[in-house]
Amino acid sequence: NLRFAQGSCAKLPFDDASFDAVVSFETIEHIVEQNEFLDEIKRVLKPAGLLIMSSPNRAEYSDARGYSNEFHVKELYRAELADLLGARFQHVRWYSQRNAFVSMIAPDVLDAPNAAISIVGETLTLSKASPDTQAPALPALYYLVLATNDKSAVEHFAPRLSVFSDSEEWAYNDYRKIYKTSQRLWKRESELETRCAELQSQISALQNLAAPSSALHAEPQSWLTRLLKRLSS
Repeated sequence: NLRFAQGSCAKLPFDDASFDAVVSFETIEHIVEQNEFLDEIKRVLKPAGLLIMSSPNRAEYSDARGYSNEFHVKELYRAELADLLGARFQHVRWYSQRNAFVSMIAPDVLDAPNAAISIVGETLTLSKASPDTQAPALPALYYLVLATNDKSAVEHFAPRLSVFSDSEEWAYNDYRKIYKTSQRLWKRESELETRCAELQSQISALQNLAAPSSALHAEPQSWLTRLLKRLSS
């Protein structure tokens, strides 16, 4: 029941009003024909069809991080994306997305396995500098937008909090492994710096000990002096 078709974003190979929904994740920033792309999406959607689109937030994705993605043709600020969608769809709902390590508290599935649990959720952001005061929520790294010309198409999407995780906790375990390795390397670096300082001090002391006196200045240098010069070079 699945079919793949290749075509241009500026001219989709589908009939008018042929889709209930169009999903476009991380596409619009890769093409120049952004207006044409959205025109085509509106054309192939049914009157009550729904567009689900994601796009990086340029202010956070690139500007705030000083980052440049070589594959992005034109990233959009929120207002720019809003203008593109607002010109074609009457109803738009915005969601913010970004990756983070989180602590999740939710109803336990074993507590009510057969109950239909509706989780609305809340977010709480704290700063290490002022842990007693709630900080502003992190800005969106990506925008996830629902757009339609039929208001009822988005009304059943509750403004819930969605948390994605993996059962093996690979991201957290990798972070923990890297952190522990870094701790060992920082400790070893400190030990080596201390040892180098000690050796440098010993070399300086030996150099002073082997320095020729004014009376013997014209005599050939001793083997110890020559060795110390080589060590310090």
